[in-house]
Amino acid sequence: MSSIAFLLGAGASVDAGLATSNSLVDEFVDYIGVEDRQLSALLSRLIDFAIPWKKNYLFFKHQQLAGIDDEWLFSQIGIRGSDVAPFNTGFTNQQAADSFERWLTSKGSASRYLNIEDVARILFDLDEDEFIGNPLSILVEDNAKTFLRNHKGEIFDLQTKLLSFIKERLLRLSDPSYLACLSSFISSRGVQGPLELPPVLPVFTFNYDLAVETACSKAGVSVTDGLTEGSALSRLDFATPGAQILLYKLHGSLNWFTFQADALLIGKKGIKQLPYHQYRQKFMQGPPTGVYTGSDWIIKDSSKSSEFYSDGMIQAMVFGTDQKMQTSVPYFDLLRKFAEILSQVRVLVTLGYGFGDTHINRMIVSFFNQFTESYPFRLVVVGPDFVPGQEYRMARKLGLDLTGQNESRFRAIPMKAKQAFQSGAILEAVQEALP
Repeated sequence: MSSIAFLLGAGASVDAGLATSNSLVDEFVDYIGVEDRQLSALLSRLIDFAIPWKKNYLFFKHQQLAGIDDEWLFSQIGIRGSDVAPFNTGFTNQQAADSFERWLTSKGSASRYLNIEDVARILFDLDEDEFIGNPLSILVEDNAKTFLRNHKGEIFDLQTKLLSFIKERLLRLSDPSYLACLSSFISSRGVQGPLELPPVLPVFTFNYDLAVETACSKAGVSVTDGLTEGSALSRLDFATPGAQILLYKLHGSLNWFTFQADALLIGKKGIKQLPYHQYRQKFMQGPPTGVYTGSDWIIKDSSKSSEFYSDGMIQAMVFGTDQKMQTSVPYFDLLRKFAEILSQVRVLVTLGYGFGDTHINRMIVSFFNQFTESYPFRLVVVGPDFVPGQEYRMARKLGLDLTGQNESRFRAIPMKAKQAFQSGAILEAVQEALP
């Protein structure tokens, strides 16, 4: 049983050269602007409709979103917390209501409010039969079929270009070496002394990139993600002899592919190089819903990381949807493993995670609030967005029980991942949590 586990969000890879989810929006807009003027105009139109939707979402859900700083949000609108009626049912005065309306309709940088997954949701969830939860439902609900018929080809093109852009951007690692510091929390390589270090370290990540694998490989640290290169499994296998870090990629990986038996069989008959949208229609059935994740087979092939599909295989990544709690293989198995590890560890360190995945948050909160003498669970949160002095406010919004002595079981470190590792701040926090 490990005494420590890590959970890595997108912020853990920023210092490795990868862009933030929000900054990717501006990059993608610029990318399309260079690629195709007509597609650029359509994308701009879709984003213009999506921004008010996201603003509404941020405002009316801010009490449930731990990553949202209320003061930042209110300062953007030009109101105070006291101007908001209880339970966000309205405003206490007309001046605040007018300020909200001006803010909602004002123009500005898309990346201030939208992230790249919002853009993916716009493009991949645009289904003529189902608009619930889609930011463009207001745009298409009355004339949906006409809109889709007029723009279906362009939307397909934008979908393909978005996938291409994301994959190309994920390959741009500059220096992920600081992530090899994860090995400092393994007994065979760690600091000698009273600190209780496990022989292997479980690391869970939402990231598709290969930053951890690259950093640890260069440092001589053995990592397994449950697959060996070229293998095809119906279940991931982490029983790798000598593995020091068990890397659980909750949302898939850049070098993972899934396939169905029929698709593979057809591929062997020579149908291999269909345009992406034709491939998806042929092998996935039904309307486009994003990257396919329903296969019972998964294969690892790093040589194809820059491709969408190859020989009947399609990228195994989950994005662009609120339905990230997948019940298909291998995602459900990985979530189950996350819950299992949480029930055992004494310290969970989150690194660059903005608490945007509700089902993950509920697991963390549940185990934190179940504290007993026999289960002394502690939480260390690392990220640059926490305002000094406001860490506990974030924790309470998340739902952590910080009454009594429980407050000492929560620690926030307002630093980027690289700084937190290199300064020893994470090690110090873990030492305090594991006396």
